[in-house]
Amino acid sequence: MPIQVVCESCQGMFNAPESAAGKRAKCPTCGGVIQIPARAIDEILDAGPVSASADADDDFSIPAPAGGALGEDRKQCPMCGEIIAAKAIKCRFCNEILDPSMKGMIGANTDASNPGWLRVRSGLATLYYCIAIIFITAILMGIGAVAAFAIAGNAGGDPPVLAIIVLVLGGVVIIGAGIGSFVGQVLCISVPENSGARSFIIGAIVCTVANVLLSMVGGAADSQAISSLGSLVSIVGSVLFILFIRQAATFLGDHQLATSAMRFILFGVGVVVGAVALGVMAGVAGAPALIAVLGLMVIVCAIVYLVWYLKLIRSLMATIDHRTGA
Repeated sequence: MPIQVVCESCQGMFNAPESAAGKRAKCPTCGGVIQIPARAIDEILDAGPVSASADADDDFSIPAPAGGALGEDRKQCPMCGEIIAAKAIKCRFCNEILDPSMKGMIGANTDASNPGWLRVRSGLATLYYCIAIIFITAILMGIGAVAAFAIAGNAGGDPPVLAIIVLVLGGVVIIGAGIGSFVGQVLCISVPENSGARSFIIGAIVCTVANVLLSMVGGAADSQAISSLGSLVSIVGSVLFILFIRQAATFLGDHQLATSAMRFILFGVGVVVGAVALGVMAGVAGAPALIAVLGLMVIVCAIVYLVWYLKLIRSLMATIDHRTGA
């Protein structure tokens, strides 16, 4: 009868011949050393011949078992040979990323165990849905107002009651969603300090508060200059928030997202420069067609900007989910 041998490292079970009794063997699965019990047997059952090891006279090799000996819930890491869970996407021994779709996305040595990442994830989700609500509400307000004027049949007269109701309700929803988006940004302050992203989100929040205050002061003083300054501060805040996403993605090892965030900033700069250039040209030339092109470009770029912005937020949420196991 064969000697049944169990590897203490991977718990794999093998058969050894009588000549191997009392000797050592190298586990064919994990490479660990197995001590063969000292009792006589004649041959390996269903395992083939035993080959001598070149390392030592009292060592020998055990052939690898047939497929399935590891169990359906375990597998061998192709890089280090250790036994890991069959569903693992990263080896817990050598940190190798086993899922090809996650390579270049998940960092091997990044510590994402800080609970602050979960609060950041909640803040991003709040911000994401509030921005989506603002966008959808604005569209519905426009459609509703046009429909109200069409029903009333006085496109050139005073706004009908239905249009006023639509605009008021839409305004309330947008204000509520705007407050929610600010709360989402505040939750993102929980990002771990060692990520290097906290200063960016704090700057973005300061810019948001400054924009609101400047807008209120500009409206009360009827000063276009103050209101324009508030808009400029808002743009700076948006850039800081994108830099927050970029830095957080870099820390978490999602280099694709970090690159996309940087391209987004360059896209925004290009749109602003292009719009200013076309605006100057249209003013100098006095060409209505050029002004129409500028307006169309602004609308298209605004839609692209919003969709890309939401995609960046959504991608960082997904990255946090992968890194924290949420």
